Amino acid sequence: MLIDDAVENVIGGTLISSENRIAQSGGDGVRIIGANAAGNTVQPNLFENNDGLGIDLGGDGMTANDSGDVDVGPNRLQNVFTLHPITTPGQVLATFSGAASSSMRWDLYASADCDRSGFGEGAKSLPLDNV
Repeated sequence: MLIDDAVENVIGGTLISSENRIAQSGGDGVRIIGANAAGNTVQPNLFENNDGLGIDLGGDGMTANDSGDVDVGPNRLQNVFTLHPITTPGQVLATFSGAASSSMRWDLYASADCDRSGFGEGAKSLPLDNV
């Protein structure tokens, strides 16, 4: 799927029942390109077996996180949260660096294997409690 310099699109929705399975693509599952492409929502969707990333902002592979995150580009090149090792079953420790006073929704997904980029695509949705 491609969003090219467009705003406020939704792929999926706000309910688990509105999720799509995006798989077997010869490239990225969803690619968002264009400097003005902002406010696009891609959730809750399941991604697997795509040749590229599940979601690629910019169409140029994994975008590195940066502090402050006030970038220009697709969905403002939003940072991703970083997961940290933890030994308590059922718990997740994550850190995030983004634009101040922003609100966002996080979804957590799991994959049995990493894709070629070294990142999992999100084949299974995991519940988030107490976030």
